Amino acid sequence: MNTTNKQTSSSEITALVTGGSRGIGLATAIELSGNCDNVVITYSSELPPSTVEIINATNISAIRCDVRSSEEVDRLFDAIEDDFGYAGIVVANAGITRDTLLLRMNQSLWDEVLATNLTGVYNTLKRAIQPMIKAHCGKIVLVSSVAGFIGSPGQVNYAATKAGLMGMGRSLARELASRNINVNIVAPGIVDTEMSAALGQKKLDELLANVPLRRAASPQEIAKVISFMTSDAASYITGAVIPVDGGMAMGI
Repeated sequence: MNTTNKQTSSSEITALVTGGSRGIGLATAIELSGNCDNVVITYSSELPPSTVEIINATNISAIRCDVRSSEEVDRLFDAIEDDFGYAGIVVANAGITRDTLLLRMNQSLWDEVLATNLTGVYNTLKRAIQPMIKAHCGKIVLVSSVAGFIGSPGQVNYAATKAGLMGMGRSLARELASRNINVNIVAPGIVDTEMSAALGQKKLDELLANVPLRRAASPQEIAKVISFMTSDAASYITGAVIPVDGGMAMGI
């Protein structure tokens, strides 16, 4: 499924959410659809039928893209620019887990997570900032994780990428501040998504015991924070890491 050709005015706002077919990404796209003229999500395999229904009923479009490939990312942005001008809001959300203890973690499990969670963001942002710099305006949000603060057994690869996103985002915020481009990082804790469900109930219960609010977040709770960080209300915030974790990383 690709975006349809559409002529838009230069004043329209277009948002891109990578990894937007489900979970936090989809919730963010829905949230942004109320504030933006156009929202584009990416997906890597098949779109769930429920997501297709949402797309058909909203101003959300979907483009298949493997963010690990710079060529596919280039085609993604070419399509956005052809149809909508450019993406003035970019939420780098695409990410995967391949959990196991380091002793059992083979090279492919390490490489796959880094390729998606770090190189994929590099590919996305390198292409996204070009029109933003020309326009002297833009909002970027990187979706990290509380694991980047406190670590997580069995997630050495994942936690390394999420900590890396914090450094990446803060460095880019310094590079782009003079161009009126805000770059911030949101770090969710435990969220009620397919990814967290895959951990199993026993592991989830252990993790939730360390959450002062004693519950997981809904994807919508994370999406509302991301939406705020892309709004004019957050115009004086850049280089910030915002934990949305029920207090899990309190004091870090």
